[in-house]
Amino acid sequence: MKKVIKAFKKLSKSDQSELYMDYSEGELERTVFPYNGDLEEGVIYKTEECIYLVPISSIIEVKSSVGEDLEEDEDASVDVGEEEISDEE
Repeated sequence: MKKVIKAFKKLSKSDQSELYMDYSEGELERTVFPYNGDLEEGVIYKTEECIYLVPISSIIEVKSSVGEDLEEDEDASVDVGEEEISDEE
């Protein structure tokens, strides 16, 4: 089985979803490994074909930007009818 160091955003969408769920629930083993010329804390994510070492910083980076997009989408989709708005006290 091959072993690969890979950033979270470079995984398939299905692997991202599964990895993030396991990461959120604390089910993934953590380790430290060399990445981009430094030591990086990451998680070990196993699939049938491969074992991935995924830096935690890459998971947080992607999920925080997705969370910001979701918040913006939620704000944009709020529909307030005119009859609900009132200046009366």
